[in-house]
Amino acid sequence: MTFVYPALALGFLLALLPLLIHLINMMRHRRVEWAAMEFLLKSYKKHRKWVWLKQLLLLLLRMAAIALLVAMLAQWITRGQWTELFGGKTTHHYVLLDDSYSMSERIGSTTAFEQAEQFLQQLGDEAVEQLEQQGAQKFTLIRFSQAAGLRDRADMSIGDIGALADMNAEEVTADFDVQLQEQRNQFEVTELSVGPRMALDMVTQLLDQNQGENRAIYLVSDFRNNEWSSPEGIAESLRELDKTDADLHFIKCAREVQNNLAIVDLSPADETRAAGVPLFMNVKIKNYGKQVERNVQVTMRTFFHVDLADGEVSADDLVGEADEIFLPPVASIGPGETLTTRVQVYFPQAGQHVVQAELKDGDAVKADNMRWSVVDFPDSEKVLIVDGSGEQFHSYYLESVFRPGASTNTGVQPEVRNDPAYLRNVSQDELRKFSAIYLLNVPTLETRAVKNLESYVQSGGGLCIFVGDQVNSTFYNNNLFKDGEGLLPLKLGLTDLLGTDFDEGEPDVIVTDHPVFEIFAKERDPIVNRVTVEQYLKPHDSFELADHPTVTVAATLRNGDPLAVEKTFGRGRVVLFTTTVAPIWNDWGLNPFLVVVGLKLQSHLAATQRLAPEYNVANPLDISLAMERYTNNVKFFLPNNVNMEREEVEVVADPGKEGSPLMRASLGGESTAASRETARSGIYDVVLTEVDGKPEVRRYAVNLDPNEGDLALADQGEMLLKLDPIKPTVRFVEEYAGDIIEQAGFNRAMLLLLLLVGALVAEQLLAYSASYHPPSRRA
Repeated sequence: MTFVYPALALGFLLALLPLLIHLINMMRHRRVEWAAMEFLLKSYKKHRKWVWLKQLLLLLLRMAAIALLVAMLAQWITRGQWTELFGGKTTHHYVLLDDSYSMSERIGSTTAFEQAEQFLQQLGDEAVEQLEQQGAQKFTLIRFSQAAGLRDRADMSIGDIGALADMNAEEVTADFDVQLQEQRNQFEVTELSVGPRMALDMVTQLLDQNQGENRAIYLVSDFRNNEWSSPEGIAESLRELDKTDADLHFIKCAREVQNNLAIVDLSPADETRAAGVPLFMNVKIKNYGKQVERNVQVTMRTFFHVDLADGEVSADDLVGEADEIFLPPVASIGPGETLTTRVQVYFPQAGQHVVQAELKDGDAVKADNMRWSVVDFPDSEKVLIVDGSGEQFHSYYLESVFRPGASTNTGVQPEVRNDPAYLRNVSQDELRKFSAIYLLNVPTLETRAVKNLESYVQSGGGLCIFVGDQVNSTFYNNNLFKDGEGLLPLKLGLTDLLGTDFDEGEPDVIVTDHPVFEIFAKERDPIVNRVTVEQYLKPHDSFELADHPTVTVAATLRNGDPLAVEKTFGRGRVVLFTTTVAPIWNDWGLNPFLVVVGLKLQSHLAATQRLAPEYNVANPLDISLAMERYTNNVKFFLPNNVNMEREEVEVVADPGKEGSPLMRASLGGESTAASRETARSGIYDVVLTEVDGKPEVRRYAVNLDPNEGDLALADQGEMLLKLDPIKPTVRFVEEYAGDIIEQAGFNRAMLLLLLLVGALVAEQLLAYSASYHPPSRRA
């Protein structure tokens, strides 16, 4: 017999009080001879056995009532349901262990995960110690990371599901604690961000295979707010689990919220990207704590990679030339604040180079203090300029912006075409070599040219249109605007003069915070104030901006008419300027304004083509290869593990669908989340072999989910309210001290209360029956 509060079990001695009182009263009785009572003795002797029986029952009921009250206060628990009161059954312990990286939180000299492991070992030790008392016992252990494999493999059989478990229905024997210790030695906190739902679904399916047992389920986790504040999905899984009548326990491994900083993003700025051109990297740091963090030190490193020589490639060949960039400490980051700092990097040669950001270690969680980025630097960004003037007058000014001289490298390589017919005959593959296309005062385009431009922009290209005196507005409206369905952001009207009727000091150009013009909005004395615009194309009278939600006005003239308008078209974007690029209708080509706008415009137009896929830990890396260019032998080099050489994984690329020119190679797509080759953050180098034997390297940055670094704890009351009617037992891990199995039993408080009420009612009835009641007088 076990109790939640064993000290109160001493109260069972109070059950002897009725007997003690009875004996004391017996000692106080004195025998007195009384002749008048002699005639009653015969009657007493005749019924005394029945009287004694009533008194004995009354005494036992009073003793039982006290015993029941003590048992209820001490909270008597048993290992089984009602049938366990009459016979033993196998007890099956299911432990669901959270191994996501928030469990690496340091708590004093230990971590949340180490506390969870200690609980696990303690449970195993107790199971061995109580084999004789509790009978046969089984043990199932499931880590969250292992159960995450269910998400990607919905067609798994129950046998496959059981194989995911670290232990599945293991019989507890005398040496089970040693077996469990050996299993524990293989565990470590992963870099995953995974919740309990898959583990709960997994154990629900396993419970169906283990009927006729007493089941105790221990969910061992840190119960963070980002998973449990809206636990609808978890509640659904728990409701299914609740139907099995299993005893559910939440074991909390974190008691207080600690401060934690995390690098939540590391990405290149939306600027021209080319070898030999400096590039800014944006580093975002978030303070997940409740206190201001001061003097935050960030370390930046770059890794420059040269082209590989022909021949076999080893891990040593993939080591980049490292360089560390000194950064002054960030003065302060407020609670919940995300701060962005910009760092300039430089790579002299084209290629895929690596940038790493790292926070100085010292906060609660170390895993989210580092982030990686792979930046692809081409030799230059090629752009196509189509000049409709026939004399390259307009293209001269734009080309001068992109290629100002031999000593200055903007990273943009312009190609000028004077004949718009080029757009009619060019292939899409040829157009995709250009990061942006500029149409300067082009009168009209042939139908095929329009379709080529539409396909180019829809696939992510950037298009900019500068008007002029040769632009045929009717053609543009009918073939490019198309009632708002075409490339042109707005419907063009007539040519108009800006006029001279304005307040002195009012600039001709009014900018917004659009990426192309935001630099002017931040300056105190922007050069835009000195730009003069004399002539422009008005919007058509029938055009209403509110009817076109994909259109944005980037800059206006002082009379309110649009100067620069942007439209999203497919995956690309189109920007229209309602004046000329050359200083004909304006003078911006004669001052630095056009230089700044031109470079910012190019960065903005080409941004959609620079988007690189982001890979999180445990997501598969899928590589597509052209059959005509590469062999099917692919090598993946995994990130360095601590004090270990880089692991190499060879994969044979699968041919695609019949008729497809592409092959596919994948890393980490078939195994469980914890054992996947992509379960570590860092740089993954992929070595391809061209058909002529020349190696080619592609690099991929794999990072962890920064949201897991939010250590805010779920409010227990709110969590249980949202899980209602599920009633788990919730305790902190340190509250279990040598009595896990006892505390994990079924509480009999309600049964004891019913028995107590019954005993008290029976005692009153029996006491009434055993006492003397004179007959009532009748009138």
